[in-house]
Amino acid sequence: MIMTSELAKDSDICKKLVATGCRLRSTHSYLASFLLEEKKYIAKSYWKSYIDILPINFDSIPIFFGAEELKYLKGSFVLEKIADRTVRYHPPRLPLRSACACLTLPHIIPLSPLIVKPL
Repeated sequence: MIMTSELAKDSDICKKLVATGCRLRSTHSYLASFLLEEKKYIAKSYWKSYIDILPINFDSIPIFFGAEELKYLKGSFVLEKIADRTVRYHPPRLPLRSACACLTLPHIIPLSPLIVKPL
């Protein structure tokens, strides 16, 4: 079995998200929500083996670079791509969390720009 956005949409947490009327910008938000819910109950999760091998951080991916690393990309088209992705993906985090009370996951450490940050 493969973890996909379609599989995630059929999960209880994503059905709750849909029921709230919360508008998601990307199907990745379903996948992220599903993954976080599975992580919450990791000991019983069918996906435990998969979740256990996921990276903890993405510091080798330019969108997560700090100012020091970004200065080495000056003149590169990558900076424009990073700016575009930052604008597109970062705003949904807090609105998703505040609009959807079903996302009560205080144990979350943000793993990507698509994952809801704790308040």
